[in-house]
Amino acid sequence: MGCGSSTPLDLSGSDGGFAAEQCVGGCPTESPTALVVKQKFFSWSGDDFAVKDQTGATRFVVKGKVLTMRDKMVITNEAGEKVAMVQKKILSLRPTFQVYTYKPNTEGQESTEDDSGTPVYRFAMVEKQLLALTPEFCWKLYKGNEDPETKLLAKVQMSLGGMARFTMDIKVPGEGGTVLGTCGQSSMIQLQGKNTYIIEVAKGMDLLGMLCLAVAVDDMREEKNVHNAGG
Repeated sequence: MGCGSSTPLDLSGSDGGFAAEQCVGGCPTESPTALVVKQKFFSWSGDDFAVKDQTGATRFVVKGKVLTMRDKMVITNEAGEKVAMVQKKILSLRPTFQVYTYKPNTEGQESTEDDSGTPVYRFAMVEKQLLALTPEFCWKLYKGNEDPETKLLAKVQMSLGGMARFTMDIKVPGEGGTVLGTCGQSSMIQLQGKNTYIIEVAKGMDLLGMLCLAVAVDDMREEKNVHNAGG
């Protein structure tokens, strides 16, 4: 299921402060921005899907799995240029996704994976916190291929009664950290269609990175729901 909706937070006074080199797409947002996202995106097996913003403009395109491997997802910009690859780590000790770009994040960074023969480079990691009381996921950034450092924390708020619908706050780590993004609630878009949800981020945020984060969290949450239903 996708993200649920609740009273939207006002992100107009917040600034993520991301530098260009900290953004998967290489450019932080200049103002609050929202995206409409297809639920269960990582397991999407249909045709290409355009991810549009609050103005209706296509910002990114997720390539259909007909052209990609099952454990990864390729994202292009509106011009059709590949900008990110999201890959599930199958044998990890905890649920983890890697986010790769098609350019090194620092000079001299070595490629550790490829996309159909094209080198890709580690940029970020989405990792579930195992001991959290409520589902929490870290957004970690690489510098070269060194151990990544936590930049943001995504906290999923499960709805009453154990329902699958949820909202998610993306915030600065630590007690009382500023909320810089949300999933499932928006002051900019009225949600239409039960098979989509909304990501909204503040100024100075990594829009493409937060799309990758939300897709990874939605997949990990959905996978848990399937396991719970089966057991």
